Amino acid sequence: MHYKFELMDETLFLTVNIIDRFLEKQVVPRKKLQLVGVTAMLLACKYEEVSVPVVEDLVLISDRAYTKGQILEMVTPLNKICAFTGLMLISVITVHRNVNSIIHFMSIFITLANKW
Repeated sequence: MHYKFELMDETLFLTVNIIDRFLEKQVVPRKKLQLVGVTAMLLACKYEEVSVPVVEDLVLISDRAYTKGQILEMVTPLNKICAFTGLMLISVITVHRNVNSIIHFMSIFITLANKW
């Protein structure tokens, strides 16, 4: 799906993170794993992508295994179990995107601190 929608790598990484955190706390039958993955991709797209795929496209690409209602219904459990708050997202996304900036800032900070 990631390649089909031409999504950023960060979206894939966040999707895997969401799935991992959800499965760590919730037992999911094998029949529902694809539903969890599609819904996690939808949530990740909402935070990472400028253009988010519509739910109908997710239904089609999953070969109509789930309905639009089932996908939207799965959003709530994913949010609740993963404690999907803005603060968590900011920390995960910002650190992931700005590791080089943080390292650069810290090197400048340490250099300046040593001069004082």
